[in-house]
Amino acid sequence: MKTSLKIFLLAVAMAAMPACSAQKRAERHVRKAVALCPELVQVKAHPIDTVLTAPGYADCTLVPMGEVLKGKTVFAATNHGTVVVGPIQADSTLRVGFIAAPQKVRYQDTISYSQVAVVTDPKAGHRAEAVWRSIGFTLLGVVIGFVALIVIALKSKIVD
Repeated sequence: MKTSLKIFLLAVAMAAMPACSAQKRAERHVRKAVALCPELVQVKAHPIDTVLTAPGYADCTLVPMGEVLKGKTVFAATNHGTVVVGPIQADSTLRVGFIAAPQKVRYQDTISYSQVAVVTDPKAGHRAEAVWRSIGFTLLGVVIGFVALIVIALKSKIVD
């Protein structure tokens, strides 16, 4: 009988152990506090507005040589920038350049989340300390009382 009782109590303890997660307990307490006092929950929004600048691309285009041979600088626009072609009169060379246009990527989003705002009372810590101190003194008094009773019982002689 005693063995089966011990096994039963051990099985109950083992079954109850996974249910005692500190995080689950804390979440349950927060849900209960919010249910009792909904004004504790504040909905916060954090906006995200980011602009990233990516480097431009290399590109090519067709440039009419007739304008270049006349000594003019020709600008030809492409999807990713501008090609510049022009002669250098001093040493009769051809200058070719590419001016890349920066590509801007913009990401905008807002993250909304609920936050429980707890107003802390500076006196709350002192109250908790006072409660634990009174419990400690009560237990100390009970222990001293039992020790005194045991000492008295051992010192007294029982006469039949």
